[in-house]
Amino acid sequence: MWNTFSVNKEDIWVSRTHVPITDTVDQHVDQNFESVSDIAQLELWNLYVPKWAPISIVEDPAGNGNHCLELRDEEPYDYARVERIFPASKKVEVSFRVFVQQVGQAALDVEVQGPRGQRPMRLRFDPDWLSLDRDRIDPRPVRITTGKWLNIRLRLDCDDRSYALWVNGREIDDDIKFAEKVDSLQRLVFRTGPW
Repeated sequence: MWNTFSVNKEDIWVSRTHVPITDTVDQHVDQNFESVSDIAQLELWNLYVPKWAPISIVEDPAGNGNHCLELRDEEPYDYARVERIFPASKKVEVSFRVFVQQVGQAALDVEVQGPRGQRPMRLRFDPDWLSLDRDRIDPRPVRITTGKWLNIRLRLDCDDRSYALWVNGREIDDDIKFAEKVDSLQRLVFRTGPW
């Protein structure tokens, strides 16, 4: 289904929506991009792609011959965003790999959100640091290096209102408090700028 709409009474946007429209899924995500050649094949992903913040499937920047999802952002007032829903869960473990090639004015934000977009946690990848949580200065950022793959693992628990974080197999913290209460978690979001 194709949709057209205006943003702030100025820009005209065109969007494509996969049908049938679903708001839930039955299986947890186990996604790689090896068999994907174009973002149109990402049927269960929601993509927000402004003209100056393209999203594409590209060769691994480290030269390993794999494919990966690339988010670029040259847009001073907007961001690129990809999100993937998973079955609503009180406890969930999420793992992914990130290759931060270059960070300009905006950083890469990663969030695991609730069903209504609640944001109990955020990871922010700046040029030299991975910081935790949001809306406050992180007293314990993790030093990172651009141009290398980072393996990130999160274990989130809505009952304890906390999460644990591992970077490249090293446990950073096992009791990072949620920024806000949420009853369940349902989506993983990657965004090239602040919410």
